[in-house]
Amino acid sequence: MLLYLDNQASIGPNSKAARFVGKRANGRKVGINENLAREILELHTLGVDGGYSQTDVTTFAQAISGWSIGGEDNGRRLARLGVDNGTPGEFLFREVFHEPGAKKLLGKGYGDDGVHQGEAMLRDLAMRRETARHIANEARAALHRRRSAEVRHRAHHARVARLEGASAHGLRGAGRIARGLGATVREIQDTADYIYSSYRALGIPLREKRRALQPFETLGQRSLMPGSPAGWPDASADWDGSSALLKRIAWADVVAQRMGDARNARDLAPQLLGATLTDETAKAIARAESGAQALTLLMASPEFMRR
Repeated sequence: MLLYLDNQASIGPNSKAARFVGKRANGRKVGINENLAREILELHTLGVDGGYSQTDVTTFAQAISGWSIGGEDNGRRLARLGVDNGTPGEFLFREVFHEPGAKKLLGKGYGDDGVHQGEAMLRDLAMRRETARHIANEARAALHRRRSAEVRHRAHHARVARLEGASAHGLRGAGRIARGLGATVREIQDTADYIYSSYRALGIPLREKRRALQPFETLGQRSLMPGSPAGWPDASADWDGSSALLKRIAWADVVAQRMGDARNARDLAPQLLGATLTDETAKAIARAESGAQALTLLMASPEFMRR
């Protein structure tokens, strides 16, 4: 989130870095970036009606200026300030970017204490009644969406059973499976969970970290790159359309072809799916023409895709 909302570029106007580089650095104006502070207050703690003001947003942004991620290249001029690039991917506090001075947030004063100033604000925000109310309301809304999806699933149970039977036709029925899933099985795993489940269930080797991340982009949820600071949606209607499910099946087929006979889908199915494994899916897997096709049918089955 620090990088997603550009907090690594937030420089206090009275910080050591600002005084050193002057009014401009690398062609961009030096100053506080309020994106992360605003989203923390609006989305992750108090909520949009939590009683904070624009002054609070600015103050909080100043308190977390200098909060960054190791590995960022800040240019040769800043290197002369002794800026530590830290360990790539780990949190890093760049004190020379931090806006100095005591600050007041929501009526409470905080001393000039470097990185601990912002940490103290976060702790207090987490303990406020407004935060508890906001988080509870968000959780309630998410649970309601999940319960509604489950009700829809039970109401369409007969149609789901017919859909599962289509898998008996082998991979030729993949398109029908995907189209039917998009219309009936609403509470399926989101894209990331589906990929995690596949890697874990099949013991897919992770020899190359970059290659392991490719499926997330291929299937529409590129790692750490959601469409908004709110993160990926938690309603299955956002990821269970026919096109998305066809992409899953295509990816499952690629994985299965690579693994070949290294995994036995006939043995794995009851271990992974337990009581949810239907006779139709079990028969489709048993009748597969090859080990790879059996794996594809397992990964493309409604039971495997559901939560």
